Amino acid sequence: MALIPHTSTDDITNLTVLPPSVEEIAINIVSEDGDSSVVEVHSSSEEIVVNISDVADSARFALSALHSDYALSAYNAAVPSPLYSTLTAQAKEMFILDRRIDEIANNEVMVLSAEYALFSFETAPHRHVIPDVDNLTETLSGKFTYSSPNYIIVNVESDDEQINAYNLQSAYNAAKLLTPNNAPLSTNNRAIVILPPGKYDFGVTSFILDASFVDIISMCNDPDTAIITASVTDLGDGTIIQVEDDIRVKGITVQNTGNIVVNGDHTDPSAYSPITVFTASIWENCIFSATSNASAMRRAVTYSHTFIDCVAGDYSFGSGGEAAGVFKGCVGGKGSFGGDGGIATGKFQRCVLGYKNNGTLTEGVESWGGEFMGKMEGCVWKVTGLNEHALEVNTGAKVFSSTLIANNGGEAIFTSSPVDITVAQCRLNKKIPNSIINNIATAYNVVDTDIDF
Repeated sequence: MALIPHTSTDDITNLTVLPPSVEEIAINIVSEDGDSSVVEVHSSSEEIVVNISDVADSARFALSALHSDYALSAYNAAVPSPLYSTLTAQAKEMFILDRRIDEIANNEVMVLSAEYALFSFETAPHRHVIPDVDNLTETLSGKFTYSSPNYIIVNVESDDEQINAYNLQSAYNAAKLLTPNNAPLSTNNRAIVILPPGKYDFGVTSFILDASFVDIISMCNDPDTAIITASVTDLGDGTIIQVEDDIRVKGITVQNTGNIVVNGDHTDPSAYSPITVFTASIWENCIFSATSNASAMRRAVTYSHTFIDCVAGDYSFGSGGEAAGVFKGCVGGKGSFGGDGGIATGKFQRCVLGYKNNGTLTEGVESWGGEFMGKMEGCVWKVTGLNEHALEVNTGAKVFSSTLIANNGGEAIFTSSPVDITVAQCRLNKKIPNSIINNIATAYNVVDTDIDF
């Protein structure tokens, strides 16, 4: 039986809470036509049992409408005289025996408790046993389309981007309490928040990733269709601020539209702002962008985690700081990858210092300006600025199968003092200077002044 597609709760005339005993609370929802739907919550020392029985479409809609319009304040049944109250249209909290009714979702499902058990309205009555009832009291929040112990799918409203952001935040908060496979969250037992295509606008606030082992994955793995945006301008702020390690994010665009005064350091607001050094986090197939003066990624800090097939603008991936992580298939603009006075000590595979349009590499950058001491393989570094070097290296650098291109007055590969490095099977538009001692006798490098992308 499908729900009547109401858009308001005007037909609900009577919403009451039946007087409970110490061990039972029942919510009775009565619609205008007199049909009713009852939610009963029974408590014991070991479990909570939730029974749902519904009679009519309108009553079932009343139940689903609880998510945004009504809430119950009912408190721990272990208290000698448990409190209960009527449902009120402006209430914002819903507590039953210290368990949150997290969602009574649109049309088909409702999700209750920190276990986020799924209830379908297609069959009634329903009975579900929810274990571990201690120490869980939270406020009612946004909607989920679907939930399981392992993941939550965010509900998306096509015409309200800020509601989408609210729902994403609510889903993320809920995911932090999940117990996949009936076990605590861990590096090998992760919860996932799934983003359907849509735009999620956090306004002037940040989306804070503060839980290890809770991942953000777009449903289509297409960053052009799942966009998290904000206009944040405070020092050090980001559209997404990461404060905990061992987080995986895949297939999203992170965007900051804030207009700021640029300091050129770690205080500049950005699209992505890691608070400290992370080593176990992975960002894959993501786009970091800033449409005004903000940075795409926080500057002048250390990036020691992993980025795969990510694209960012100028001064990204450790610019002015240290690019110490693993970078595979990434594209960065001017000063990226430890440039602009920073250092690059990590591993770089198939990365490009340049710009892409519709997936095609179109041009190089004006300057890089870093010091390379890491390992590079299959990368392209093209610098177009006058007297700018494509890659300045120091002891320990290893460069394999890469293309290095400098403009007039600059070197494809450069060092200010003699160093021992490894350069092999590379394409360069200028010869390697004598100050570089190549550790490979037969390097098979190709020098061709006409080399381009």
